[in-house]
Amino acid sequence: MSTTVDKTKMYVSMDQSKAYSEFRPRYSDELFKTIVDYAKETNPNLNLAIDVGCGPGMSTIGFCKYFKKVMGVDVSETQVACAPKNIPNCEFKVGYSDKLPFIKSGSVDLFCSGESFNLMPHKETFAEADRVLRPGGTIALFGYDVIRAAKPEIDAVIQK
Repeated sequence: MSTTVDKTKMYVSMDQSKAYSEFRPRYSDELFKTIVDYAKETNPNLNLAIDVGCGPGMSTIGFCKYFKKVMGVDVSETQVACAPKNIPNCEFKVGYSDKLPFIKSGSVDLFCSGESFNLMPHKETFAEADRVLRPGGTIALFGYDVIRAAKPEIDAVIQK
């Protein structure tokens, strides 16, 4: 998490986490399919996806029909407690984007984060993504709006 955000005060109330789960906008099926199609370009075997900053799992469960296993990770115990428990290939854990000791190095096909990457320590999270991703793995950072980069060559990659 960013040093400017006090994560101890985020989603500590079960009522707050339940409301977040109920009222947060949902992502479209088209978003998940687009990310999965992109990931398949370099790695057609979709075994494991990790969704960091998953909250109650709205983005996590969107990947379940594409991957053998999907894991959601969030710093908030109450957010994880609100995640669904009845999806056989989906698991949720309390943890940090930059410290995933329960994930084997080189085992992840998709490392993703929906609408929460801004709250994570970027350098350390990218280092952990590099550790857990298998060769050809994909990092997908997404939200409700398309981001733009100041440099055209970077923006071209983001837009793809």
